[in-house]
Amino acid sequence: LGERRQAWTVLLTGERLAPQNPSVALAQGRWHMDQRNYREAISSFDRTIALQPNLPNAYALRGLAWEKLGQWEPASRDFTRVAQLIPWSGRPYLSLAAARRRMGDAAGERAALEAGKAKAITERDQIQARLDALSGAGAP
Repeated sequence: LGERRQAWTVLLTGERLAPQNPSVALAQGRWHMDQRNYREAISSFDRTIALQPNLPNAYALRGLAWEKLGQWEPASRDFTRVAQLIPWSGRPYLSLAAARRRMGDAAGERAALEAGKAKAITERDQIQARLDALSGAGAP
C-alpha cells in the first residue's frame, strides 16, 4: 500500500509540475488501469488525447478500459482509431474484431480482420487464424 501511495504521489507531482504533458496523463491512466479504476483511467486517457490527439497508446488503453467495463461501442471506436494511427500493427484489428464480436456484429468482426490482413505486418498469423475460425476452416 505504501508503494502505491508513493507512486500516486509522484504522478500527482508530475501533473502539478507539467499539467500539459500528455505523458503524465498517460501514466496516471496506466496507474488507474493497474488499480482497476477503469472510469478514472478513461478520464486520464481523455486528458491525454486532448493534449496529444494522435497518440495510439492513449486510444488503445482507453479502449481496453472501455472493454473492462463491457462498453463495446466506445471500445470499438478507440480500436478503430488505433488502427488508423498505426495500420501496420495487427493488434488493433484483433481488438476491434473482438469488440465487434461482443457487440454481435459478425460482419464488423470479419471486416476488421480483413482490414488487418490487408494492412498489418504484425500479428498476421493470429488474424488469419481468426478468419479461418470464422470461415469454419479452423473448425475440427
